[in-house]
Amino acid sequence: MRASKGLTMLEVLIALGILGVIATLYAQTSRSAQKMTGKSENWDQEGIAIEKTLENLRVDHTLPALRSMDTSWVDRKGQFAITLRVKGSEPTAADCPGYPVTRLAKMVLVAKRESAKDSLVATTFLLVP
Repeated sequence: MRASKGLTMLEVLIALGILGVIATLYAQTSRSAQKMTGKSENWDQEGIAIEKTLENLRVDHTLPALRSMDTSWVDRKGQFAITLRVKGSEPTAADCPGYPVTRLAKMVLVAKRESAKDSLVATTFLLVP
């Protein structure tokens, strides 16, 4: 018998089936990636606003003022108006093991774009010398 050159019809169908599955998975993955990229871009301005707020808190406030702080305002410097809320409190020893709680302030910052349903929340501890 002579060996045939080329692929059989069954081999071609299997290869096309595998190619179709791979193409479908790629399309779904790229669609998900586009959605996630859009979400991450939405939080950039809120993250920058929180970072600027933290830097200002470190420089301009005393420990008692930070711990008792409960304020909010609207930041209109960026592309979108962002409502920022800052709430300070005294941390517990369990919050920051190994750090001097007497010199720390627990700060919770919430940034919410006025046109969005979600908000970005950051909790941090400021060490005041």
